This record gives sequence, structure tokens and C-alpha cells, in this order.
Amino acid sequence: MQPSRRTLLGALGTSVLTLGTGCAGSLPTSDDSTAVDQTAAANPTAAADRITADPSATFEVRLHGPDTDHLLFDGEDLERVGPVESSRAGAAALPVALTESATADVTETVRSAGVSENVDAFEIVQTYDGEEMGRFGIAPSLADAIATDEWDGQIYLSFAERAQAERVRDAFVASDQT
Repeated sequence: MQPSRRTLLGALGTSVLTLGTGCAGSLPTSDDSTAVDQTAAANPTAAADRITADPSATFEVRLHGPDTDHLLFDGEDLERVGPVESSRAGAAALPVALTESATADVTETVRSAGVSENVDAFEIVQTYDGEEMGRFGIAPSLADAIATDEWDGQIYLSFAERAQAERVRDAFVASDQT
């Protein structure tokens, strides 16, 4: 029997988030320090860009769970966006860094919902201009990092297709930036 699309996307999303929170380094910082993610380390020209959000674009990341539907963050809460990365399975990941205040808000929302106590009961839902772009589980390592104040606001957003990730990234990064 074939697994459902939701099951596949959930497993893929969890894998990408686990890799993103457990293995990758930091996104390049705004002060040109040497902190980079793995893609940037392998390719010195890859760097995170500051956000120049398209005001007509609506991007949201929500937490869904038992009796829970909370906005975690939207495009205005992004501080930096890294280059789109591809997985071996053909999916894509978009590394982002949240603002300090958004990081605090997400931390409080995730804690108050009790995600770390029952991580399998929750999922992340991403929408862009009203279209669902991804729905996936939360990696236990991410839930634990948030619960123990070890999360720094960096996360890999998962997309089933690279074109989706590029579309979202393009909405937040000026075309003249590198």
C-alpha cells in the first residue's frame, strides 16, 4: 500500500527540519561575520539576503495541533533568507532567520501549546497567497531546542518542489541582491 501524500510530506518535512536544526550552521549575519550555513560553506558565493518583502505577498507559517491553530510567523517576521537548497528526494528547503521578537513569540507559542510534550500531535502549515505550500511534522530536536532556550530563530522551511521555495524566496528578496 502506498503511503499518503500527507505522510510522505510529513516525513520529508521532519527530515529536513531535523537536518536544519541539528546539523547546519548559522545563516550569514547582517554584520558580515563568518557564520554561514553548510551551503554557504561549500559555496562561498552563497549568502543570506536581507528581506525586502513584497507587500502584496502573504506568507504565513502556522502551528496546527489539538485545539490549536496559531500563527507562528509571517513574512514580516523574517530577518534573513538563505539560498534554496535541494534534498536528494527532490524536495527543497529554504533556510530563514526570524527577527529577535519573532523568535521570542514563536518560542512562547510553541511552549504554551505543549509541543515538546507531544510533538507528534502538531504540524507546521505554510501558506503563500492563500495557497498551502507545505504541511509537515515538527522535528523533536527543534521542539526540544525551543523548550530549552537553545533555538536561535533559524529554521529550514520545507517545500515539495524547488519552484515553490524559489517563488517564496523571490517574494522576500530584492532581485538585485546576490
